[in-house]
Amino acid sequence: MNKKGFIATSLIYSFFLVFCATLASYVAINIHNKMLLNKVTDQIREDLNSTKYVTDMPVGSYVKFNVKYTKEGIDNSDLKYNVLYSSAERITLVSNGIFLTVPDEIDKKNYNAIDDYFLFEEFEVYFPYWYDQDPALCTQQGTYSLLSYADFTNILNTNNIDTIKTLLNVSTKYVILNLKDKNNPKVNYFSYDPIKADQEALKGITAYKDYLTNKLLTTNITDSETVGVRLVFNIYPNIEIKGGDGTELSPYILESRCYKWEIIKALFWWKQL
Repeated sequence: MNKKGFIATSLIYSFFLVFCATLASYVAINIHNKMLLNKVTDQIREDLNSTKYVTDMPVGSYVKFNVKYTKEGIDNSDLKYNVLYSSAERITLVSNGIFLTVPDEIDKKNYNAIDDYFLFEEFEVYFPYWYDQDPALCTQQGTYSLLSYADFTNILNTNNIDTIKTLLNVSTKYVILNLKDKNNPKVNYFSYDPIKADQEALKGITAYKDYLTNKLLTTNITDSETVGVRLVFNIYPNIEIKGGDGTELSPYILESRCYKWEIIKALFWWKQL
């Protein structure tokens, strides 16, 4: 083979090797991109399939609204809520702690006085002009109330000691409106005694429930005693859970659009007009 033929053959092989290397690189890039696309697609599919809504929250689990609100020296921004009731149509939450205290000028033993002051029962919530987000996306109207005797009974009927303890364990005495006798509405008060309750729980669920019911019906207060109220309200079932696992240290965080209209302010619109 002469020199020119050798050079030509070398060039052909060189171009062939470059072509093969380019092709291999192209194939490798395509494989990498396909793997990356499949990974992203799988993640999206997993996220879609794992989306949780408030209907997935079990009774007793913890919920948090990222809302900063203070009124008359009261700061509710750190207040958590528990799932009191859950169904496909409605989810009921109850504040895990004291929402507000009963003012000293209110007769603490007078059902109507407390009910009239807080105006929680059966009133339609009106949202003033400063709301730029439809509140119906987050909460049902006309469903705000104080913890009631019916709620207390439903809590006991869960027949789960841990759930009952979670839902009732607030040390400050709080109001429970009792409409068991509609002709003679009463105000009961309740505070959870962890030590005594644990002792009764060791005897079984029946003894535990009897102890709690008796404590509710026999707890007395004085006129000067500080007592609180716990808020109960319903939310719509289409709200997404954006974080948390429902425990006390990591409560469920609800969809961000619920932060905008600020549920706490809505309860006091009539005091701001």
